[in-house]
Amino acid sequence: MAMVGSRRCTGLGREYASKIGQDISQRGIPLVSGLAIGIDTIAHETAVCNHQKTIAVLGGGLHHIYPSCNRPLAEKILENGGAIVTEYDNEEEPLKYHFRDRNRIIAALSDGVIVIEAGKESGSLITAKDAIKLERNLFVLPGRVCDENYEGSNMLLVEGAKCILSAKDVLKEFPQFQEEETSQKHCMIPKEYETIYQFLKTPKTADEIARGLSLSISYINVQLTMMEISGYVQKIGGNLFHRI
Repeated sequence: MAMVGSRRCTGLGREYASKIGQDISQRGIPLVSGLAIGIDTIAHETAVCNHQKTIAVLGGGLHHIYPSCNRPLAEKILENGGAIVTEYDNEEEPLKYHFRDRNRIIAALSDGVIVIEAGKESGSLITAKDAIKLERNLFVLPGRVCDENYEGSNMLLVEGAKCILSAKDVLKEFPQFQEEETSQKHCMIPKEYETIYQFLKTPKTADEIARGLSLSISYINVQLTMMEISGYVQKIGGNLFHRI
């Protein structure tokens, strides 16, 4: 999943990029970005901090990591099993027009592109257009209408990009990641709920659960209520409960 945005991002933009990036990378989904300062850096750092892979696409050769302040980050990306990629020869310098061209690679390597914060002249808009050409999903975090940092982002939303408020809005477009999210949730079921949860291989009433587990109905009712609140079970027709 690609994540791009402003080099001069706001504190709020940094916060959202970090949170969304963390939720996505923790699913084992590599984050793709361009190693620039700002949102790009946050995307890569978030993946590295979560011990997940990330891919940085350069606008120059491998011997010219740009910006130079991100060289330590590039080394961490490689140490963590990620990749630094470029279409340029090793000695090619990072010229301005290279960054415009490399944006199509960021989009091409991804199943979707997330724009966190983009001004009217932001290079992220080029990545967004490349995503549309390549028929990739385009996700945009909205911002205040009067905020210049979100002028480009809001324009993309008007043109039909998918509005997101969290990583869940991104992940729901990919069923395979939803299944992973569910399986992870199953692994984290509190011990006090495990017995009932495992017993609910098929929908059952509270009375059936109590009889089957030889537990009091009052205890089962309390547990089912707490499990329903926590999102582990759901009550359906006929007073039946099924596990989620």
